[in-house]
Amino acid sequence: GSIAIVDGELRFLDELTQPNALIVADKVNVEILDLQNTTNAASDIKASLLVGRTGAISVQGSTAMLPDVSVEMGVSISNLAIDIADPYLNDIAEIRLDEGTLAAELNIAFADNDLQISGSSSISNLDITAELSDSKLLSWEKLSVDRFEYARVGSTLHVSGIVLDKLF
Repeated sequence: GSIAIVDGELRFLDELTQPNALIVADKVNVEILDLQNTTNAASDIKASLLVGRTGAISVQGSTAMLPDVSVEMGVSISNLAIDIADPYLNDIAEIRLDEGTLAAELNIAFADNDLQISGSSSISNLDITAELSDSKLLSWEKLSVDRFEYARVGSTLHVSGIVLDKLF
């Protein structure tokens, strides 16, 4: 069997944050092929969506559900505005995310109760304001993580390089 969602919309409202966190995704397209309930049968997954007006996320990979859950996928994120995290930061710090975008190329694998994530990422044009003084707290043009590898089993994180351009 298969499942498809074409040009859908996803709305997530978290009323436990102050202010409430609302994340809206448009142009949600999901395709799951070869759905089966047999042992070790893999289903192919393709998905894409737009968060805000500019944040594109795409996923491509496969998953199996029996006898245990396993997932292998590539995730591409571009131009995702990080201010969607602002309501969550308000609970822990008096800061405001005024600007900034996230980009990432990730490979994600989950099997045998182990999560592994590798890839590269960057945050561009970051601008954080201290809310109490309404003054700039931190800015940079770009922070790039060249290559990282994380494994939950063993609690390891390896980073090959971090570059910070134009810290203000």
